[in-house]
Amino acid sequence: MAEHLKFERFCWFDRQLRNNRYPTASHFARHFALSTKTVQRTKRGKFF
Repeated sequence: MAEHLKFERFCWFDRQLRNNRYPTASHFARHFALSTKTVQRTKRGKFF
């Protein structure tokens, strides 16, 4: 995965947490036009 995509996802996730929002895999998937299963499979380090 391109480094700029990882960074964009990281920054979005960080902003969510700093605003006391805790996005689910479904919310993350909708925001980045991914399947929920893809997010669930790769949530352990491959997005960041």
